[in-house]
Amino acid sequence: MLVYQIVVIDAMKSNKSLLGQRYDYPEFSQSARLHSSKEGARNEILKLLEQCEPESIACLCGEHQEKHIEVLATIDRWGLPVRTGLCKSCGLVRIEPRHNSSIYESIYKNIYWELSHGAKDLTEKRFLLSVKRAKPFADHLINNYKFAGKKLLEIGASYGAGLYRLKDEDCKKLVGYDYDKEFLKKGREYTGLDLRYGGVDEALIDKDKYDLVILRHVFEHFLKPSRELSSLSELLEEDGMLFIEVPGVFTVSFWYDDLLEYFDFFHPYSYTLSTLKNEMSKSGYVLHKADEHIYSFWHYKGNSLEIDPAINEASRVKNHLQHIERKRARRESFYSALPVKVILKFAYFGRTFQNWLFKKN
Repeated sequence: MLVYQIVVIDAMKSNKSLLGQRYDYPEFSQSARLHSSKEGARNEILKLLEQCEPESIACLCGEHQEKHIEVLATIDRWGLPVRTGLCKSCGLVRIEPRHNSSIYESIYKNIYWELSHGAKDLTEKRFLLSVKRAKPFADHLINNYKFAGKKLLEIGASYGAGLYRLKDEDCKKLVGYDYDKEFLKKGREYTGLDLRYGGVDEALIDKDKYDLVILRHVFEHFLKPSRELSSLSELLEEDGMLFIEVPGVFTVSFWYDDLLEYFDFFHPYSYTLSTLKNEMSKSGYVLHKADEHIYSFWHYKGNSLEIDPAINEASRVKNHLQHIERKRARRESFYSALPVKVILKFAYFGRTFQNWLFKKN
């Protein structure tokens, strides 16, 4: 397993990572700080990856030549050997080469939760924490969409924390789909919502149509977004909208202090608003409202729309990511300086003493 990881990473290092050496070595990733349960899950994934070689995949813009890829990192946040590159032709950040869908499906089904969260926590306390974390998403929807009398569907709803936030918005119907049966069972208990097993394909089988279909941190996991977008269009009412939230490249700092935490084996594509718009346009979706966070609303028009070939954010994305990395390096250098360490240590003991002095009996 270790040999496999070293061989793959060494092969990927034929192109030096644009952002520096720390984006090539697992000891700099979250894997070096993983809880034992997560470390076990990571090792299981490494064993799976030994079974097949990653495949070269063309960019969503159609570009497939190696010379058009600028290597950003050869490991991800978990220390998994995966090359994240920047397409020079369009500015899309993507994984290349990539493992096939069967590998991803096996990980999602058996290992992913342990890697990302550790042991499963199905308690009501954990559910309420998820409801609290869903507040920014729910607030944005409430401020930008009229729910009264509308039918809503969320794909990848887990136990329905996001939908639960919208329960009092006078919706005609709230439905969520997910593949985790344990979370669905608990979600029904905690929320009383209509939570069903499955994803897009299962929702199509049920033949319901909705005014708003929600993908919250789901779209960036799609290996073939055009296929999923085609299927999603069949779930929309004639004037329905698709809502997509993904962690936008230009708002990396909102999500993580360290850029390395952003690169993820399970995110084959990382979008800016423009690169997302290009992909949506090809599948017949027109932008209604969006920002670089990315919170975005889309109307389906039924025909592939032309994209502007002159739009290329590669230079802007490159400069932005290098800026984020320079800020991290300066911050790390500042906090590692001896005088700062001494000041922070005194501040820590001062707070500890103050808490002890004024603690409640």
